Amino acid sequence: LKKKLVSLLMALVALVIISDLVFTPPDQRLIQTKRIKSFLIWVQSHPVKGVLAYVMVYASMVVLLLPGTPLTIGSGYIYKMAYGWGIGVTIGSIFSTLGSLLGSVLCFCLGRYLMKETVKGWVRKSPMFGAIDDAVGK
Repeated sequence: LKKKLVSLLMALVALVIISDLVFTPPDQRLIQTKRIKSFLIWVQSHPVKGVLAYVMVYASMVVLLLPGTPLTIGSGYIYKMAYGWGIGVTIGSIFSTLGSLLGSVLCFCLGRYLMKETVKGWVRKSPMFGAIDDAVGK
């Protein structure tokens, strides 16, 4: 039940994002440049909450296969403005890496534990992936 619920939730999120990109005019989309900019300004004005939120948003972007480049560049810029070139860019790089790492771990856990049977089905259907799975399993 838990696996089906998570799979359904992931499919729903993917459907919302795709329909937003296809059917919504650019100025009314959920993910816009101005929203990313306002989020980064909020991160700058709330240092502790901002860092935690930034890492979580970055991780969710990794899981949802959305580009993290705007957030990475934005965090470098925001932290550079707040703390200067050396420390600011370093802080932005560290938190971008942490967000990316957390997102990667979440993807691994989703694939390993929650979607294991689905992935096995995909592997069985494809001769190439089946051969790779057999080679790796030895």
